[in-house]
Amino acid sequence: MKKILLIIVLICRIFPTYAIISKGCTVYAADSAINIKSGFYPAGVELSGWTPAQNCRVGWLGTWESINYRTPNASLVASYGDSDGKVYAIWSTAIPGVGVAIAVSAESDIDNVWADKKIAISGYSSERLYITKAFSWGNGITYVKLVTTGKALVPGVYSLSGSQQIGNYVMYDSLGESRVPVYLGLTSLNVTSKGCEVLTPNLFAEMGEVNSLKLPQPGSTYNGPELTIALHCDAEVSVNAIFSDLTSPGNTSDRLNLTSASTGSGVGFRLLKDGLAITFARPSLHNDAFGQVAIKTVSQGEHYTFVITPQYIRLGELGAGSANARAAIMFIYN
Repeated sequence: MKKILLIIVLICRIFPTYAIISKGCTVYAADSAINIKSGFYPAGVELSGWTPAQNCRVGWLGTWESINYRTPNASLVASYGDSDGKVYAIWSTAIPGVGVAIAVSAESDIDNVWADKKIAISGYSSERLYITKAFSWGNGITYVKLVTTGKALVPGVYSLSGSQQIGNYVMYDSLGESRVPVYLGLTSLNVTSKGCEVLTPNLFAEMGEVNSLKLPQPGSTYNGPELTIALHCDAEVSVNAIFSDLTSPGNTSDRLNLTSASTGSGVGFRLLKDGLAITFARPSLHNDAFGQVAIKTVSQGEHYTFVITPQYIRLGELGAGSANARAAIMFIYN
């Protein structure tokens, strides 16, 4: 009888419970130089828009459970409400008066949430902020926006090389956690002393008593006295302006909302320039900001004035009482 030797070769594929992770990634806050006039600005004035989504490889070749984010190793100095309706923390940077707002998302082999979900980093948290689940690989996705901190902007040309850490992506598995630091980079930010001095910093429009005879039906309007705004500008400076509703900074309509102290109802405020209603926008100082109104060209000289006309517009049934609104103007120089 012949003996047959049966050899069975077993091939096993072992999935490690650890993973290779990146040493860190840098998120750049601006694609090109930003030019801003020095001085004091309230916290939350936008110095840039949100950057496009920037990927950070957090882990691969592992048996992960989730992707998370931990808040920055930086000082929380203020917060502000963005146009997306979310509240963001403002974290300090190495540039005087300049902070950063952060949003995160993620994608993995199990889930992809970045396309329709941006999570606001709204404050400190000792716990990890869960983003999504993962198994073999995951990418953290970061968005940043530069905003003022409420302290003075100091003249100078600044950049961030990616040495300032603004948080950690954290991946968890059965053995614990692995962290990937996230750093902030900036190509160039030029804070200059060149711009305009506003010679009429505080203006009040006294509209007087207005009755239903002056506003007979919804949509009817009543103009108040003209307001003249005077500027003294450095040579070869062109000026745009952004008008913002101080009662509702996210307002992007052409009507100011009444302050909470107002007792009247049924009316709104508009501001007219050259006979046209101004569209309000979030307080911003960057050249791509929404809602810019052309004010002055380079050729129009150093001393310049322009006129704004306040206007009541009837919105519905009139309710007797006071009707007040507040607006701010941010000037952008080119």
